[in-house]
Amino acid sequence: MIATEKSAHTIMYYVTYHIMQLSIILHMYSILLYLARPHIGTLPYPYEEMGAVMKLLHVVATPRNKSSRTLAISQEVLKHLHRKFSDLQVETLDLFASDLPAIAGDNIDTKYTLMKGLKIDKSHQASWREIEKLITHFLAADICLVSVPMWNFSIPYALKYYIDCIVQPGYLFRFDERGVPTGLATGKKMIFVTTRGSDYSENSPYHASDFQEPYLRAIFGFCGITDMHFIHAQPLDITPEITKSALRTAMIAAKDLVNSFELA
Repeated sequence: MIATEKSAHTIMYYVTYHIMQLSIILHMYSILLYLARPHIGTLPYPYEEMGAVMKLLHVVATPRNKSSRTLAISQEVLKHLHRKFSDLQVETLDLFASDLPAIAGDNIDTKYTLMKGLKIDKSHQASWREIEKLITHFLAADICLVSVPMWNFSIPYALKYYIDCIVQPGYLFRFDERGVPTGLATGKKMIFVTTRGSDYSENSPYHASDFQEPYLRAIFGFCGITDMHFIHAQPLDITPEITKSALRTAMIAAKDLVNSFELA
């Protein structure tokens, strides 16, 4: 009887052992099949498939908070992004509520030190780390959403200050030995939500006064970003009826833009 029980235990042990081995082999085989499979076309957002988190940085360049028409449209963008990408992780940087590091003193000295290809002075490193934190935060995002009203044909001073903080040599761009710049912030998507009092569209007589979109395209294009999208709500300061119509059009544009993004 005892011998029979030992024999049964031995059989169960070997059966369990071989089942575990087979399970491991099948798991490894499935991984190899995934790695070996052909990828047809491009996969702009492989996050769902690979299990990674998509990160979005929302840069708020308006001081009006809940009264902001710009933010109302941006919230529409975020709503549709959350619906499309269930793993979307959003961080908000409110420029008017943030104490950004100074681009002066030690930091301006460090900028020119880097432009010359030299190492950062030890006495400047602590101050420069605050600049690096902003840069790292920006570069870590897969998507950057910028809520930016038009101020005096261009952008609010807080956004210009932020851009001056993060656009640094060796981080967002570099020059080669011939002086040719190369952008280093590639592979990122940017969405700009703007609000304008007048109409600055292509067929408008005020189009030549739009220094907002051209500047943003130029500076971030210089940094290597090519995937940029603009949602313009305009004109907003003519009549209540025109304002309502322009906001409604911008809300629809926000939905259509997100729907145009490809899933993995």
